[in-house]
Amino acid sequence: MKRFTKSLSILFLAMIAAGFISLPDAGAGSCILQATDDDVFIIIYDLNSDGSRRGQIWEGRINAGQTARIVTPHGQFDYDYNSQPDTDQPLSGGTERWCNNDEVILVP
Repeated sequence: MKRFTKSLSILFLAMIAAGFISLPDAGAGSCILQATDDDVFIIIYDLNSDGSRRGQIWEGRINAGQTARIVTPHGQFDYDYNSQPDTDQPLSGGTERWCNNDEVILVP
């Protein structure tokens, strides 16, 4: 009985310790954004598994033919962009995209 109680106590402590360990999101992903023939200003938003925006994860200008690598916590993102970054104009909405295995994604 004493051995059982000791084993149970160790198991309980191990479960408590495991609760404090932060594991990475299994859905995280990375990809490479590449501007097509024109410069683009782009804001990237993380999407959760329901397709809802979770927050901004990247913002910047990508010049024509250049790339930017992003990491998405849930492996999916959407974006807003301005295909004429030197002109002050409203952003256009992009589409939902998957982000995995450093796949190259053309934007806008």
